[in-house]
Amino acid sequence: MKTKIEITKKQIQQNNNKNKLTRGRKMKYFIILSTLIAANLFADDHRQNPETGWEFEQSQFQMFYYMTLEIDGASAEGVEYGTSYCADNVGSCEVVGVFIDRGDGNGEICVGWQYANPISITEAPVMGDDGGDYSDGYLLDGEVPYLKVYDSSNGSI
Repeated sequence: MKTKIEITKKQIQQNNNKNKLTRGRKMKYFIILSTLIAANLFADDHRQNPETGWEFEQSQFQMFYYMTLEIDGASAEGVEYGTSYCADNVGSCEVVGVFIDRGDGNGEICVGWQYANPISITEAPVMGDDGGDYSDGYLLDGEVPYLKVYDSSNGSI
């Protein structure tokens, strides 16, 4: 007959084995999470469009305009998201820019832009002022931006 102490020792040993597996999994997730955090610390959230010169920084306050984009009755030239065709072929795609101009002498400020998506809906990001230096002058609560479209067929806005 086993004594109570022997049973307890066996249970402790089983628990230790389970904890080793758990610690290993925790360490794996810790390393993955640490890598992602470190990568985002050094990520460049600056986006500049080569066709127009429009540029903006990512903000923590964001919204998006969703639209079907046509120019002169034809679907906009662009590419489905997730490919680099427009970036690799500068001047071949339409671009939607989002701006704010408060009339305060600072001129218009680009708060987002995106290449057109002729296959489905075009999604244009809009950045708000989250208090960071990089988002100074971006949209404030209650403000409404306006859109501009770069037409790749003739290089005009």
